[in-house]
Amino acid sequence: MGILGDAPQRIAVPCWEIADHVTGETVSFGEDGEAFEFFSALFTFDHTAGEPLSALLPDVVHIALPKSDAGRMLSILEQIGAEEAQASLGSAYVVGRLLDVLFIQAIRTWANSAGNLPEGWLAGLTHRQLAQTLQRIHADLTRPWTLEQLARDAGMSRSTFAALFRSVVGVPSLTYITTWRIYRAKLLLAAGHSIAVAAQQTGYGSDIALSRAFKAAIGVSPGQWRRERQTARRSAAPA
Repeated sequence: MGILGDAPQRIAVPCWEIADHVTGETVSFGEDGEAFEFFSALFTFDHTAGEPLSALLPDVVHIALPKSDAGRMLSILEQIGAEEAQASLGSAYVVGRLLDVLFIQAIRTWANSAGNLPEGWLAGLTHRQLAQTLQRIHADLTRPWTLEQLARDAGMSRSTFAALFRSVVGVPSLTYITTWRIYRAKLLLAAGHSIAVAAQQTGYGSDIALSRAFKAAIGVSPGQWRRERQTARRSAAPA
């Protein structure tokens, strides 16, 4: 859990200490001072589903909002506040969707800030010359992509495309495609699909081909990965 402070010169305190002083929607903590409002939310992700994004994010994401983005964020927060205050029919659902939008806007603003975005798929999706290539890849992961085809679609030579892709995304293009195919296979296996179905929907054609690629990437077979994941989920489930 994080820490919270109201001024740079003060020692920040753990949030759990402040949480002990919550009464309804009010927190009375510390010495007398000017009242203020703050907003907090907790997002949880399935480890497998959130894997591509969590791998790119630092432990702490600090966002310095330009005026245009600050206006959007404030508008979302005001809508959340209005829903919470009214408690109308469907408010909980609306607040949940608004929180999703708030999270997306925060990540978008962070990604667009100079110097923040590391190499990876987000960098590729925001790159002027590679964005459409990555969109085509993700729209059809089952397609038997080749370096020649990717370079031709991007209007570049093989060598130029290969060098640009690796410099922006961090890995060769075909390695990138394999990584996302394995990720999609994980999602399918976690959802209860068979290895054969996962293979068909990730472009491998057979469970043997998927098993070979999966083990090379993850270190275990798809079946063993699924069993280990199920065991971990049962262990983490509350009694």
